[in-house]
Amino acid sequence: MAVLSTGPIANDPVSGVRPTQTVLIKLDNRDPVNFSNVVIEGFHLNGTRILYVQELVTIGPNEVLSRSYFANFDAIEFVFTISGPAENETQISVWGKNAAGEFVPAHRLVSDELLGTEIAGPQGDTGPQGDQGPQGPQGDQGPQGDQGPQGVQGPQGDQGPQGDQGLQGDQGPQGDQGPQGDQGPQGDQGPQGVQGPQGDQGPQGVQGPQGDQGPQGDQGPQGDQGPQGDQGPQGDQGPQGVQGPQGDQGPQGDQGPQGVQGPQGDQGPQG
Repeated sequence: MAVLSTGPIANDPVSGVRPTQTVLIKLDNRDPVNFSNVVIEGFHLNGTRILYVQELVTIGPNEVLSRSYFANFDAIEFVFTISGPAENETQISVWGKNAAGEFVPAHRLVSDELLGTEIAGPQGDTGPQGDQGPQGPQGDQGPQGDQGPQGVQGPQGDQGPQGDQGLQGDQGPQGDQGPQGDQGPQGDQGPQGVQGPQGDQGPQGVQGPQGDQGPQGDQGPQGDQGPQGDQGPQGDQGPQGVQGPQGDQGPQGDQGPQGVQGPQGDQGPQG
C-alpha cells in the first residue's frame, strides 16, 4: 500500500480572490491487466485539518480517470492511498484551476512531485528460495499518455531601445510607365460664373462695297381703289380747242439695269 500527499498548499487571496477555486485530479493505471484502488481525501487547513473530501476510486487496466473538487480555501491538502495489484503502476497529478477554468501554474503537482510513503504489513517467515525461472518476453509498450495542458504564458518583457537606422540604399531605376487608363466620365458642369464687365468697344471697321442690286421683281396686283375725295368747285370752262386725232399708244420699253453703286466713303471715328 502506498500513500501520496500534496503537502499543504497555500491559496491566499490576491486582490480579494483566491488563485485556485477548484482542483482537477488525474489518475491513470498503466498496468495492462490488473486494477488499483485509490482513496482520495481532501483537507482544508484553517487552524485545524478538516476533512471535506473522501472518495474511493477503482481504476481498471489502462484506464484514465478525472475528479474535480471544490478548493476555494486559504490552504488545502490532498492525500491518496493506493492499493491493489497495480498500485505500483498508478500515477496521480493535481492541477489547480481559477474561476475562469484556467490552470494555476503554482498549484500544479505531477506524480513525481507528490510526497509518498510505503505502508507494509507484517513480514512473515522467509521461505526457501526457489529456482529462478526463465525470463519471460518483454511486454508491449503501453500507449503514450495525454499531453498536459500548456502553462500560462508569463508577462511580456520590456521592449529594448530602438537601434540606429541604417543608411538609405540607392534609389533603383524608374520602371516603365504603364498604359494610360481609360478616360473617366465627364464631371457635372459647374455653375456659370459671374459675367465680367463689358470691355471697351473697338473702332468700327471699314464698310465694304455694296453688292449689285438684283433685278426688279414682277409687279403685284393693283390694290383696291380708295374712297373718292370730295369734289372741289368746278372752275370756269375755257374755250374748247380743236381736238386732233388720237394716236395709237406704243408699247412700253424695257427698263434698263440699274448701275453699280460706288463704294461708300470711310466713316469717321465715333464721338
